[in-house]
Amino acid sequence: MNEVDYAKQMLDNREQGISVLISLRKMKRRLLFRLFILFISVACYFTLNDAPVFLLIIGMVIGTTLQDIGWLQSISKAWPFTAKVINWNQVTEIARNDS
Repeated sequence: MNEVDYAKQMLDNREQGISVLISLRKMKRRLLFRLFILFISVACYFTLNDAPVFLLIIGMVIGTTLQDIGWLQSISKAWPFTAKVINWNQVTEIARNDS
């Protein structure tokens, strides 16, 4: 993404606000990929006689997903303050420079 795309996304966030559910919908491809990796790792764990490397992969996938959800929660809580201190005129200007 370039600056124009980021500015447009910020303007959308200004109108809609930021919530965990909206953000998770935007991340659905990443979450589906992680779910796919999780299922493959679980299948390999049981197929390959309890190979410990797959437990590590499973833990990493679950951990990164929980970390993302926690990060989204903190951003959504801080959004009202963030929206107050952003120079929206400058964001609008950048969004209009669609070159």
